[in-house]
Amino acid sequence: MSKLKNTPEIIIDIGDVSGEYYAAPLFQNAEIWRISENGSFTYRFNIPVAKTFDCKEKYFFELLTNKSDCRNGYYDLVKAEMDSLTKPDLPLCNSFVVQRLAKYIPQGSSLHHAVSNTKRNMNFQEFDDSIDISCNIGVCGIDGAVSTVVGQSLVADNKKVFGIVGDLAFFYDMNALGQKDISNNLRIILINNNRGVEFRLNPGLENTIGEKTDQLIAAHGHNKGGAKGWAESCGFCYLTADSKQTFDAQINRFCNDDFDKPVLFEVFTNAEDEKLGLKLMQTHNRKKGR
Repeated sequence: MSKLKNTPEIIIDIGDVSGEYYAAPLFQNAEIWRISENGSFTYRFNIPVAKTFDCKEKYFFELLTNKSDCRNGYYDLVKAEMDSLTKPDLPLCNSFVVQRLAKYIPQGSSLHHAVSNTKRNMNFQEFDDSIDISCNIGVCGIDGAVSTVVGQSLVADNKKVFGIVGDLAFFYDMNALGQKDISNNLRIILINNNRGVEFRLNPGLENTIGEKTDQLIAAHGHNKGGAKGWAESCGFCYLTADSKQTFDAQINRFCNDDFDKPVLFEVFTNAEDEKLGLKLMQTHNRKKGR
């Protein structure tokens, strides 16, 4: 949403595969320290690692905090800058749905989200610390998001388990809804823009072939009429929205009401609103000089 004025001098990298592409500029002028027990990842965003620590994370941070004074004002500077940002008025799009979900999802829930556009918009929002959030980022594609959240709901049957997924990923993996043991703790939001809208958000494609992306790459029109029939045939309660008003009228109920069935909430968006929503999230605070 904004370019940070206060960038780090040292970045301690403890992760594996990352889908947070907007973080790449933070690495440009920082020294990278990598904590890894097996020596994996010598580069992140094509930036060489300056120091590698072959140890467990817990051991590293215990030594760091015991041997040095780690307290400084950097966190406060960044937090103050982030707290000054404001949210734009979004159209009905992926980021709008995630924003509302963050507001209404009950504490202590689990949330599994799909990759690409959904993952990007998840990173724009803040969720309560009690929400257990996961993503199959390792596949870097449309494989398995629905199956994964169904599996999570079967294991974590003592809590509400939410999924949020786009239409390509959903229809690729829709047979998972037929699992006979799925219970009413499962809630799935399907954002249906009738295409792989990620390809319409790609400047390289938009600036060269534009609308032809739908036909040649984005699988426009790959589903006919949405998921209502399939969801209900699998024993799901089906909700739907095609405007901000109809979505807002149902999101609290979807998140917090008691249902006697699992729930699929299909939200119909379009490519133009998805493009506008992403642009607003990326530029809204820059217009204010932040």
